[in-house]
Amino acid sequence: VLPVLKNFADKSKPENVWACHAENFAPGSLLCRLAGGQNWNIQHIIVWAAVALLGGWVADALRDRRMVSWEVFAFTCAISTMISPIAWTHYQVMLAPLFVLLLVRFATEGASFATWSGLVVAFVLASLMWQPFGTSIGSLRHVIDGAAQTQRALFSIASVAEFAQYVLVFTGIVWYLEGRASTNSPQEQ
Repeated sequence: VLPVLKNFADKSKPENVWACHAENFAPGSLLCRLAGGQNWNIQHIIVWAAVALLGGWVADALRDRRMVSWEVFAFTCAISTMISPIAWTHYQVMLAPLFVLLLVRFATEGASFATWSGLVVAFVLASLMWQPFGTSIGSLRHVIDGAAQTQRALFSIASVAEFAQYVLVFTGIVWYLEGRASTNSPQEQ
């Protein structure tokens, strides 16, 4: 077990090319790109605190849900990848349960324009990256003019696409908080 943990810890250091790489959508990687690789331990503490705060908001939004509900599972999948300091190629897969859940809830229970907009923006952002195949924009450009996608363009698109996870989770939080507020407010007669 110890060699495996050491290997994981070594891969999460800023000396590792993936720790601060643009294709790494983890919040720690975003902070590393913004602030640089120095003070790595402090950055981890900041990220863990931010993800814990996000988890607290989710717990508050899902307070009336059972622990074995689809809501808890979907949010757990979306937030679980945020803890890891290394790049994963399956961020979109981990977001899929929350996308499907919110789509079903919005369609069956009715959602506001703002929450539908949040879901659409999150989907568009998540659809920008088609790893390991590149990006949707690069593929479209290749079809139109035959140009190959450059690494620089891929990294630029990845820097935007990484915000899909935040938009999706915040949209879900807003949806569940709005739903709870509407059930707690006195109904007009």
